[in-house]
Amino acid sequence: MSQKTITVGTSGSPASLDTNFGNAQDNFTEIYAKNAAQDADNAQYREGTIITVSPDGTKDFLNLSAAVASIANPSANNKYTIYIYPGDYDVFGTLTAGELAGIGILLPNYTDLKGIGSREDIILRGELPNDTTLDLSTRLSTLNVRYNNNLYNLTVTAKNCRYPVHADNSNTFKNYIQHAEDCHFEHLGFAEGLWYACWAWGEGTASGAKIYFKNCVFKGIGAFSTHNNLNFEKGDYHEFENCDFHGFSDTTAARFQTLNSGKVSRVVFKGCRFKGTITQSQVDGSVTGLEYEINGHGNNITVHITTSTQNIQKYINFIEEVDVKKTNNFGTAFARGVPMKLVGYDKVGSLLGTDTTEVFAGLVLIDVSTTDTMVVLKKAGYFPVAYTTLSGLSVGDLIGIVSGALAVVASRADAFAVAVDATYLKFL
Repeated sequence: MSQKTITVGTSGSPASLDTNFGNAQDNFTEIYAKNAAQDADNAQYREGTIITVSPDGTKDFLNLSAAVASIANPSANNKYTIYIYPGDYDVFGTLTAGELAGIGILLPNYTDLKGIGSREDIILRGELPNDTTLDLSTRLSTLNVRYNNNLYNLTVTAKNCRYPVHADNSNTFKNYIQHAEDCHFEHLGFAEGLWYACWAWGEGTASGAKIYFKNCVFKGIGAFSTHNNLNFEKGDYHEFENCDFHGFSDTTAARFQTLNSGKVSRVVFKGCRFKGTITQSQVDGSVTGLEYEINGHGNNITVHITTSTQNIQKYINFIEEVDVKKTNNFGTAFARGVPMKLVGYDKVGSLLGTDTTEVFAGLVLIDVSTTDTMVVLKKAGYFPVAYTTLSGLSVGDLIGIVSGALAVVASRADAFAVAVDATYLKFL
């Protein structure tokens, strides 16, 4: 903040009242604007009216459904926070007739849930029996969040139903902000013939939405899934900090799908751990390209999968795994998968027949045209064999440079990667 000076002056040189008045107005305007911005940032954390829930009868309500039903006219100036005390809550067993006929509990706008106590002891359990109907298992989720909602310090589970948390409003409510902190979301699976997409968090965003996750765990056959929706006015934003994504049997840890929003969706991962792949893809019929820009730092290494129905090349930019350098061969095209060498500290060039692994800088990740001045390189993590000229690899094959090209090598000292299977290389 840069405040303007208010002068006092002297008897021989009086201060200008007009100047001081103008400067004072400017100072007030700047301070007010800053405070207003801070108020907007902090508004999401104001608790407003507090409602309490406990299964032992000592609080306002025995269950979440009754607490939600008590909320009247929520707004930015009339927020509600529901305190949930330790207990194992059978969410579906206490639904109203209307909730049971619909999607389950839908949190009203400007309504937050906050667990009081140990997260492991505050369980919102959404479970249907194995002989439930396909209709129920497809409609019901343990929690539904569509608006300005925050979730804190909770364990939310699902079984034989849609999701622990379903966060989709089909772009009908825009520019909302959501936070989930210190929560555990887990889908426990389904019986044969029931809803099958077992994501711990299933989401479809809206134009301008901002969603923040911190210290959260996602567990399921697939851990986290989101897609944008049609015809956004502006892109959405996701941020994950210190979160764990567990796709059972090393399936998808995090999935991002494009549905013709027409805008860029931005994603940032900071210090997260993945058990399973990170994927970005276009849903069939999408013609607006791969709309997610996924960046991050401090995350563990896992397989990144990008698929496009329009053959668009895009990559997940984790800074420890990807590098961007100037090309030393301007005017020369390079295909994805071509090995490059360092030329100085800020350029890369094509390998010569005499070059070996010692000068290796990375593999070209995005095709380089004759007019491109920069090269995107993959230097760590996993790399698809299909992007290279290699074939017929066996698990454990060491990959290095022979006569300036990728080849299987005999010595670990000559290798920069290893084949983990026939489809992926892992950089050493």
